[in-house]
Amino acid sequence: GTYESPIIGDGTTWRNFNVLDWVEDVACSSCDVQMQVRSGATATAVTSATYVGPDGTASTYFSAAEGDLLNLAQLDDPFIQYQVTFSGTTARSPILYAASLWAYEN
Repeated sequence: GTYESPIIGDGTTWRNFNVLDWVEDVACSSCDVQMQVRSGATATAVTSATYVGPDGTASTYFSAAEGDLLNLAQLDDPFIQYQVTFSGTTARSPILYAASLWAYEN
């Protein structure tokens, strides 16, 4: 299944989002949590953007729960959103406890 976060940001450009990290419990060998982000100059622009992974394409996913650097294309946008893709078995599924987007001041 998937989860889509609310759009994050307030339109100010004094900060840049640069790291995505999360806390997960992947309870089986075929379970996984994968993340993608999309961003835009406005909240409306985010909703029409494509979710991408670390190389800026839709075919890749962030997978390092301890923190993955965002693609440089996302660093200048004041609004961002992430999507989580969960994979598991009929008996077990992963758990996402928390997700964070880190930012730094320009």
